[in-house]
Amino acid sequence: MTSQVGYAADSVLGKSSALVRCRRFPIQPAEKSLGRVLFVHGGAHTSECWTTTPDGRKGFAPIFHGAGWDTYLVDFFDIGQPDDALGRKTADIIDSLVELLALIGPAVVVGHSLGGALTRKVTERVPDLVTAAVLLAPAACESVNADAPAADPTQLVRLTPEIVRARFANSAKFPVSHFDIYLESVVAYGPDMRDAAIGVTDVLKVDRQRSTVWQTVPTLLLLAEQDLISTPHRSLEAAAAMGISPVFLGRDWDLSSEHGHMYIIENGSERIAGMVVDWLEHI
Repeated sequence: MTSQVGYAADSVLGKSSALVRCRRFPIQPAEKSLGRVLFVHGGAHTSECWTTTPDGRKGFAPIFHGAGWDTYLVDFFDIGQPDDALGRKTADIIDSLVELLALIGPAVVVGHSLGGALTRKVTERVPDLVTAAVLLAPAACESVNADAPAADPTQLVRLTPEIVRARFANSAKFPVSHFDIYLESVVAYGPDMRDAAIGVTDVLKVDRQRSTVWQTVPTLLLLAEQDLISTPHRSLEAAAAMGISPVFLGRDWDLSSEHGHMYIIENGSERIAGMVVDWLEHI
């Protein structure tokens, strides 16, 4: 996918422990700004999934920026240097995101897939720096996912086109005519991140000793009925551990029940983004 020209700023705000980098859109005039929002991508993706869709529509980030939010995009590692990800530890990425929030100031944090689980842990760590947590199809890791094999610690996790098509592009709302463009945006990621995301390790599991966080930080747990990655059953385990009620796109928001894991780029994603913006304006 190619980001739409003119949306994301090129300036790098900084690197935290050389593990994350952050870009921002042009800052809003002070009198118009609704606050800061930080987007955290999933394990096999980059911040590009927030800027555009495979068929060239606006992604969540430009929609939020257009609505008045100061918009920041995070990447776990430098694109083009995937070997750097082999030894990367999920716990270190959480530390880096905490440092990043301390740098840019309190923000709404929006995370998808693995990024949603990271957002959950960051919120547990520094609830005073998270004005709201928006968890979009977050990795469900309260129990081990028997359908996903544990990673080889000596190899990057590389998803085959067949797996991507079957599990990420399965829904009726996926823009299948642009699958090849989407496939180009899928990247390799580290084995530690994979094992954390599928519940093999405890790094991303809900900290039940900090469950009161979810009663004080406004939280949206937004799920899709056709998600084969963060399945409804596994996602309900996480919701129960957090003590919150999930929201389903079809059942609760009167949107389509034909969305899957990648609903942030699927047909109708603009409307979903707009409804998330509206949810934030009413908390």
